Amino acid sequence: MISAFDIACILLAILASGSVAYLWLSHEKTPDTAAPKESEPKISYLFDHGVLQHASDGIGEFCALEPGFHEWSDLYDFAVEMFPQFPPEPKSGIAGSQYISSSDTTTSRQIKISWDQHLCRIVVFDPDKEDPLAETDSRTLLRCLSSGLSIPVWHTNKAGKILWSNNACHELHERVYPGQPCSAQPLFDPVRLEAAKRISVRIASTQKKEWYEITNIEIQGVLCYQAICVTDLVRAEEARRNFVQTLTKTFAHLSIGLAIFDRNNQLALFNPALVDLSSLDAEFLSSRPTLHCFFDRLRENRKMPEPKNYTDWRLAISDLISAAHDGRYEETWSIDTGQT
Repeated sequence: MISAFDIACILLAILASGSVAYLWLSHEKTPDTAAPKESEPKISYLFDHGVLQHASDGIGEFCALEPGFHEWSDLYDFAVEMFPQFPPEPKSGIAGSQYISSSDTTTSRQIKISWDQHLCRIVVFDPDKEDPLAETDSRTLLRCLSSGLSIPVWHTNKAGKILWSNNACHELHERVYPGQPCSAQPLFDPVRLEAAKRISVRIASTQKKEWYEITNIEIQGVLCYQAICVTDLVRAEEARRNFVQTLTKTFAHLSIGLAIFDRNNQLALFNPALVDLSSLDAEFLSSRPTLHCFFDRLRENRKMPEPKNYTDWRLAISDLISAAHDGRYEETWSIDTGQT
């Protein structure tokens, strides 16, 4: 005969089991508070020691089971025909997860089994129709971390469909396409995303372009994009190109030879007079030779004094480069042809 003490112990065990299951469910929903709220997966089951403790509202589309009255074996008997790899016993132990694909080639439906000690959760989903972010803890964590970033971040499937985007992405979309939902008008054209990593958008209120550097990583079939504004960099590059073009036009009319080297000691700009006076061909100069290569070729063409000691001459060229950085080098060369 069961004593009152035995009954109390059984009730305590049931309450403890239910409390742990509730805490695990609550834990899985916690990250969503930092991001746009998402509903529970449409078809999901939570087992504790093999007993069904919770099921989502959509399980009728897969296998209708009632919490507290069905066990793992009931779901196994139904699922194993479509999912031959479905385990006959619930997984347990150190937290982990497993994906199982259907043997039916006409459907892309999958099962995710995740477990932590004696709790085991089943999620049935179709990656082509549903957002798999809700089923992957690592991607959910990534999404939550991205929500507060000041740069646009968004996730898509491989077909380019937007699955999620953060607040910064929504704000930029509103500036570019006021009043239009993200689903109706993507912020960045998926075709252009594949072809280029730097893309411009036009701000509706000012009609000015903003440039963004796009990078992405793939996590379990989901493409995670981020866009970094590089408008200032693009404008600086454009200003530099315009400056070089202006210098080129100005120097083209000079009668003296001019060669400009960049900080890496490579030829960045030269004028036509340099080709005529140095006898260096334009193809060589266009290859952007270094200062040493430039002077070596001048020496070969006898357009500079022949050094008595080649090693000392190379060292002298290095000193010349150092002195030229401060703008304090000047020297007049007289060569065999009578030119100065």
